[in-house]
Amino acid sequence: MIGLQGQCTPACKTFFRRLFFQVDLFFALQEFTSAVIHETLRFCPAVVRLAKMVQKDTILEARRFSTLADGRISDVRGVAVPIQKGGMCVVDIMGVHMNREWGIPIR
Repeated sequence: MIGLQGQCTPACKTFFRRLFFQVDLFFALQEFTSAVIHETLRFCPAVVRLAKMVQKDTILEARRFSTLADGRISDVRGVAVPIQKGGMCVVDIMGVHMNREWGIPIR
């Protein structure tokens, strides 16, 4: 129906161009804002440790390692850690988020 009225077509085109530009700008800003929020939560998490009660006997596979004087990790060995039902398992979120092996370190 808009195409039938010649005088409306340029105005409508301009309106939709502005609208879509604003939508594209909104999503670009949303992506940036989302990245800032995720990085802030990685650096300053709301919860620094998560604790869960173990529901059944299980074995976690972990790694034991040594840290060199310059901060590099060496002597990585796999270790099986048995956990019994009713035990408590705690994950240190700060330790995971600040570990160089998990991503880009914070400087």
